[in-house]
Amino acid sequence: MPGNSGGQRSRSWRRLVASVAQRPLLCVAVTFYWLWVNMGFQIPVVFRPVALSSGLSVPSQLGPLLASVVAYFVISAWFARSRTVFRSDAFLTAICMLMSVSSAFIVAWLTLTMAPSGPDGSMTVLHESMAGASMLLYATGSLLFGASSAFLCIELQRIFGSLGSEHVLFHGSVAVLVSVSAILLLSFVPEPVQRAVFVLAPLPIAPCLARVRKEFTKQELFARGRDAKLNVPYKLLVTALLHGLSLGVLLGNPLFQSGDRTLLLCIALSYAVAAVLILAAAISARLSFNSLMYQIGFPIIAVGLYLIATADGAALLGVCVQLTGFCFLHLVMWGACAFLIKRFDMPATWVIGTSTCLFMLGQLVGGIVSGAAVQLGGSSDLLDRVNVTMLLVMLGSALCMMSSHNLRTGWGLAKPDTQSGLDDAFGSAVSLLASDSGLTKREGVVLVQMARGKNRQSISEELCISKETAKSHMQNIYRKVGVHSQQELIGLLEERVRRVEDD
Repeated sequence: MPGNSGGQRSRSWRRLVASVAQRPLLCVAVTFYWLWVNMGFQIPVVFRPVALSSGLSVPSQLGPLLASVVAYFVISAWFARSRTVFRSDAFLTAICMLMSVSSAFIVAWLTLTMAPSGPDGSMTVLHESMAGASMLLYATGSLLFGASSAFLCIELQRIFGSLGSEHVLFHGSVAVLVSVSAILLLSFVPEPVQRAVFVLAPLPIAPCLARVRKEFTKQELFARGRDAKLNVPYKLLVTALLHGLSLGVLLGNPLFQSGDRTLLLCIALSYAVAAVLILAAAISARLSFNSLMYQIGFPIIAVGLYLIATADGAALLGVCVQLTGFCFLHLVMWGACAFLIKRFDMPATWVIGTSTCLFMLGQLVGGIVSGAAVQLGGSSDLLDRVNVTMLLVMLGSALCMMSSHNLRTGWGLAKPDTQSGLDDAFGSAVSLLASDSGLTKREGVVLVQMARGKNRQSISEELCISKETAKSHMQNIYRKVGVHSQQELIGLLEERVRRVEDD
């Protein structure tokens, strides 16, 4: 058994290297996307708390967050009604241009209305006579930021939904490592340089994704699930909402909003640790999405909340732990969405639109609640209560939502698959392997027959195909999965069955 585990890790390493090496431009695009989104939403590099004339301050991310919630909701509702998808590269270029323009509006707003950050990291209003113009810049920038980021996120996941969930974890982890390293370096340069990077970062994304999309047929990318019944993965939506809340409660925390180099170093290290954990989980291939979400991601976030709320002098450590759990869960959620898209043949626009809408709503609500707690509490007591409440919610939700049925039902998206002729756990293992390895729909059907132990002749008779066609499909499966025989393939599936049953 140890030898099998070592062989499995070796194959996973080879798949990691092959995945990134085969599509380096996809990794570049995701890196620039993470860089831009992290600067805009998740790491206080560009956005800082805004000091109002009343003496109160609010997180300036709330505007783009509200715009994102509305954008994802409108996109999801519009797609449900029209089933329309924009296919042209010109649309992709327009999205990235809008991302850059939104950043320019936000930077102009900062330049017009805000003084350089003070010792506490806050921004001070300078030109009250120009309040109307500054608010117009902020509102326009927020609206464009929310809409453009929503469309690009969907286009990225459209590609990953065709590739499979394992590719999300590989590319996403590498992109996080590179992007947080870049953000760490940016913390040592003047703010005008940081803002210039914020404006220019989206521009390389469009040509990179345009090249990557040429590797897929339009049927693979744009017709997937077009006529499918749009069921709601309600348990995944609840998970996304709680995931967003876990970051939102940090938005109003004065420590998180300080933006000094020490904080940025801690945040960058937290994200890097999360990326390494994801890579370790993906390479070991011993943990399913259920375990990654509810047995690792949620508890890590809960530990961070506990340290922030109760441990004197450990608030910064708590922020780092909580952000590690957040980033870890964020990558896992991307992988889970890709799994739903590929496994259940669902449209990316619907799966990503609904889940990310709830994710952004969680950030918005959490930011408002924690910001209000800081302003109204008069001390840290009220904010501590918010963190403790969130801690209990995370742990309780993890216990309630943890179920082996999630993989088979898509977190409420569909009924268990009973058509494969395999038992539930083995059927889930087959589905996961097909998704992770990027098998085509026809190869997935052949994989089911191979999992039953059928040979080439039996498969050709069962599926009404020639022996040579069956042989070709089987060889493709061996190559994509990284095994050399049917016996080795079944052994790999049995290992995955244990993962499903352990959940």
